[in-house]
Amino acid sequence: LYLDLTLNNLSFEIPSSIGNQTQLRELYLHYNNMVGEIPSSLANLTHLTDLILGFNEFTGRIPSLESLSNLNVLYLSLNNFDRWKLPDWLGKLNKLTYLQLVAVNLYGKIPSSIFNLTQVEDLLLSSNQIEGPVPPFPSTMTKLTSLILQKNQLKGPIPRSLLNLQNLEEIVLN
Repeated sequence: LYLDLTLNNLSFEIPSSIGNQTQLRELYLHYNNMVGEIPSSLANLTHLTDLILGFNEFTGRIPSLESLSNLNVLYLSLNNFDRWKLPDWLGKLNKLTYLQLVAVNLYGKIPSSIFNLTQVEDLLLSSNQIEGPVPPFPSTMTKLTSLILQKNQLKGPIPRSLLNLQNLEEIVLN
């Protein structure tokens, strides 16, 4: 079961009753003008594999999505969320293969919990206020092919561990 309302110029809030659609596997609402906060009832969608809400006008805080243990794709880019740090629960989504959080008002350092995402292939965190050094990525992130961290406040040397990730094809840090 999936819901795809992409590119429809929609401008309403996601109703909290979306959480009643417990068999929903894919939710595509990107490229609209959707507003309001992302309802915490999304956490009820435990069969969800794809959650794509980018390019909207969502605001507020992102609720914990820790219960979405089947999630492969999380795409929240280009929304107007409150300033937030990458939460530790993100590292519990260990089936993620694609994580895109571009221009979503992130700040702080990249937490070590991100290294639990050993299935991630594409990690895009650009255009935020992430600071500190680029952390050393562990060798367990063998599937990482694309790491995009540009337009943040990262500093320091490029960790040698990035050069040891054999499938890494694209690194953008500037």
